[in-house]
Amino acid sequence: MICIAGKNSIALNACRWLLDTGQIEKSEVVACVNRTDRGVDGFQPSYKAFCQAKGVEIVALEALYPVEDLIFFSLEYDRIIPVKKFASKQLFNIHFSLLPKYRGMYTSAWPILNNEKVSGVSLHEIDEGIDTGNIIAQKAFKLTEAMTARDLYFTYLEYGFSLFKANFQKLTSGDYKSDKQSEVDASYYAKDSIDYQNLRLNFNCKSYELLSQIRAFTFKEFQLPTIEGEDIESAKALNQRSCLAPGEIASRDGNRIIVATQDLDVELCLGAQPR
Repeated sequence: MICIAGKNSIALNACRWLLDTGQIEKSEVVACVNRTDRGVDGFQPSYKAFCQAKGVEIVALEALYPVEDLIFFSLEYDRIIPVKKFASKQLFNIHFSLLPKYRGMYTSAWPILNNEKVSGVSLHEIDEGIDTGNIIAQKAFKLTEAMTARDLYFTYLEYGFSLFKANFQKLTSGDYKSDKQSEVDASYYAKDSIDYQNLRLNFNCKSYELLSQIRAFTFKEFQLPTIEGEDIESAKALNQRSCLAPGEIASRDGNRIIVATQDLDVELCLGAQPR
């Protein structure tokens, strides 16, 4: 039995690929859907709606505990997997980072905030830790200076699905190798590492750091960074030194604001409507 657990296009595409390519009989494929999936498409397609339309059985996670021949894939699944409760040890996850870096939450924001040049996706065995299982395969890609959190998330979805397809046969046949994660350069970010209900830009920084914050918090379906209650839709550093204290507004012309940082002025282009 194969279980695809998760949400959004990565889970949906993985399940559809199994069905369309005849990798396994439909009767042997089940799904676990995220608790937030109401069966309605949004900015991402609903995995629940897809399974219902295709006749893929949706099961509770607990129903899978005693299944000995289970091969379980967590593709953005929203529950911690209690490994000891499973009869099967073939439990796999695709995590959106190059492990051991960026275990945990907000992998679409922290690499941008930390000005990383590269990120990627990791296929690993699920153990009792959080994203600490042995690594089976990874795919890396470059981060561009224009990439927002939304851009990075969609790139993760694409590369994660590709990683799933490339390794599926090895995983189902058991013909794969895995390596223990190094703790060198390992990092972890908890849910409280960013308060998305109370986002505040820190202007007391260099211009490139402010631009990184703006890109890291730009995900239009969920939030945009703000200044004085107005959404920031884009930003760029100007070739002029700041003469004011960081965070002070040097000028405003309609929806265009010039704000000071520790080094250069930054131009912010705002949305039309204040919050």
